[in-house]
Amino acid sequence: MGALLDLALEADSGPVTHPAPLASQAHPDLEARRAHVERELAEHPEKRVAFDVADAPLRPEPGAPVSVVLAVRTAAGIVSGELHIPRKRFDAALFLKTLEESSRRPM
Repeated sequence: MGALLDLALEADSGPVTHPAPLASQAHPDLEARRAHVERELAEHPEKRVAFDVADAPLRPEPGAPVSVVLAVRTAAGIVSGELHIPRKRFDAALFLKTLEESSRRPM
């Protein structure tokens, strides 16, 4: 999933780091969204990744980061987490392409 991290950090002026959000700053439906993507993988063993995008923009624009909950099937089981991608750098087509390419790799 290094490509996803590269996608999230890529910028004209170099990587941008943000402090980890406090639990009170996380997307309000985070736990329900995590349960949903984890259940998707549990119900469909042929899938390797599942994700949920909250408040996805139709086009890049400034503002609050895009919240993506990603679940990945690994040899150790299903792992999940929330990504905050700067809204102006979020490219839905590139995100989907990266996930598809990553999901073809062996576990």
